Amino acid sequence: MEYYNYPIKNRYLESIDNENSRTTIGYIFNHSLRTEMILEKDMYNFSREDIESVMRNISPGTANYAKSSLFHIRSYISWAIKHGYRDNNMNPLDNITGAWASKFVDRTSKIHYSEEELEDLLSEFHNAQDQAMVRLWFEGAGGREFSEVKNLSYYDIDWINNILTLRDESRNERKITVSDKCMKYIENAYRQTNYIFVKDGEIVSERPLEQSDFILRNVAHRKVDEKTNEIGSGSIYKRLKELKVYFGLDVFSPNAIRQSGQIYMVSAIYERDGHFGDKLQWYEIGDRFNVTKVNNNPNVTMMKNYISTEILKDLYDLDIKIEKRRS
Repeated sequence: MEYYNYPIKNRYLESIDNENSRTTIGYIFNHSLRTEMILEKDMYNFSREDIESVMRNISPGTANYAKSSLFHIRSYISWAIKHGYRDNNMNPLDNITGAWASKFVDRTSKIHYSEEELEDLLSEFHNAQDQAMVRLWFEGAGGREFSEVKNLSYYDIDWINNILTLRDESRNERKITVSDKCMKYIENAYRQTNYIFVKDGEIVSERPLEQSDFILRNVAHRKVDEKTNEIGSGSIYKRLKELKVYFGLDVFSPNAIRQSGQIYMVSAIYERDGHFGDKLQWYEIGDRFNVTKVNNNPNVTMMKNYISTEILKDLYDLDIKIEKRRS
């Protein structure tokens, strides 16, 4: 790889013991080259605004990688200060948080999100209705044509113990326990009275929501199911489309969000048990997300199509080997 001011950068790389870190830093130096050539100065003399250009060149795919890049650039500048290369002793990245780095994540090509990335995205939503809808998918709700989220009402919720009674399109019932975050989104969605419409980053209108016991409700005078008064599938599709357009996302679907939730659950089980890969651990995820069954057990082979060694490393920095074979 080509670097600007190669002797100094190579000296820094030689000071790094970890081979993986050296490789990562090498890629960062390669991405900083264009900005360094334009500004005619090494990155160790960059301002925070200059470093923003480098972060955009890196175009990190995940929040973890963005924060890792921030850490390495900050460390390089600190090293340069220590060795007298920088023009002043101020590191422009001191006291900069991971949230600053996360804003450079390239969301356009993303399919799966870590829990932290999803929360960052949800924090930018204008409607609690949409926050609850997406977080419910992430935590296991599903059903044909969004049935389990469409059917969820105030009286299906154990507000003390975080237990939801979900009903699918055939009115089959099952219960799941959700996080405090999910419960907060559900509560806010139930209390929301007006739905906010946004265009080009600006709020263009607000319309009253239908009044009912359902958590997800449509705007007043829009099409609803006259028998049950529940929100129509078409309205959910429209909300999803508007979110994709607003955030510039190529992929943002219930399936991808539910798969992201399953990937997150692997990390949670690993943290709880100290390992992951047993059949019962896979079945726990499959039961939670009501994954299609084979011989009365969740289809683990299907889950392994999107739960992989690579995605676990990418989203959660976990080294878990996922065998691509039938369980």
